[in-house]
Amino acid sequence: VRIEIGEPNPIVFPIMEMKPVRAGVEEAEAIIQHPSAPLEIRFVFSLDGSQRVEASFTWSFLDKSCSSCEKTINAIDRIRNGSSLRVFDIAADKIAFETPVVTLLNELTDDPFPPNLRQLISITSKIEKHFSIDLRFRDQMTEEDAKSLTYLDCLLNGEEYGTNLSLNVALSKEESGLLPEQAAFFDGNSQSLFFEPENYPGFFILFGKKIHTPPWALYTEQCVMKDAAQAREKYESASCGDEISFSVVGNSATYIRWASDLGALPIEAET
Repeated sequence: VRIEIGEPNPIVFPIMEMKPVRAGVEEAEAIIQHPSAPLEIRFVFSLDGSQRVEASFTWSFLDKSCSSCEKTINAIDRIRNGSSLRVFDIAADKIAFETPVVTLLNELTDDPFPPNLRQLISITSKIEKHFSIDLRFRDQMTEEDAKSLTYLDCLLNGEEYGTNLSLNVALSKEESGLLPEQAAFFDGNSQSLFFEPENYPGFFILFGKKIHTPPWALYTEQCVMKDAAQAREKYESASCGDEISFSVVGNSATYIRWASDLGALPIEAET
């Protein structure tokens, strides 16, 4: 069977299996499910001529694709907002039956999905679609999962990474001298900086899956050199080829951006 919820532009579960569970004199019960779908629907049909249909919904997100989990949440939301559910017989190419809205609303009165779960599913589904991967949901997140999710959320959704950026950076003294933007930095002026991470392997790990990405970096629109006068004195007294370390602090929020969006930075971060 095929399940459609709402119209126009219904949410579609294209292939589901409908199995009888029990058949009695007064009512019969069937279950609709599929191994790849988190959603499971049970129908109880009255056999007394009233054509009454009762529906109940259960779901399990564990080890299901994150995009299918998001589709399940959206489907339940539609039902809670008054959409009907239609079951199509694929072989006959016609509606087998349609469950009245009131039946579904009685089953789903309160929001069954906590806000943090909704947010997690939304982000991971977007990651799955953006990188064209099969990302399977896990209900337990590791520290590595949480870190990867933070970076990917910032990259894909433009979320703020943090404030009060503080980094040690290194600069090699060249015979050609300072570039204009570097000189302005040593003069104590604010600069936009783009720091690429060290030792990034080219992928994040989320839910045990390697997610390969283009180069990225921390971007802060307004950065200043800490103790700029002392840093310039240190630079001036250094010999050509020497590497000078100094501290940079952010005066604005820090974001994470793709390297291709911002270009290269002549100063490399130590950390």
